[in-house]
Amino acid sequence: MSICLKGGKSRILANGNPEGTIFSKRGLRQGDPLSPLIFVLAAVLLTRMLNLAVSNDVLEEVGPAGFHKMVSLQNVDDTLLFCKSDDNTSFL
Repeated sequence: MSICLKGGKSRILANGNPEGTIFSKRGLRQGDPLSPLIFVLAAVLLTRMLNLAVSNDVLEEVGPAGFHKMVSLQNVDDTLLFCKSDDNTSFL
């Protein structure tokens, strides 16, 4: 098994204020019972970051007229990101 997370430190925010530090020592291995919880926490953080980017006009929600617009869609362990294309952008 490979180690997913080892070392480092984490801080807990309670009502917007940092309250203590957690030091990672043993690491987290693939298949660990905490893996699903950590995935959910990361997915929630990604959603909040995308919503913040939309509210700050960094990203624009997309969708057909008359329907709910979105920037991401998450289902179980899949994440789809939606964004407008720019004809001047090259990926090569």
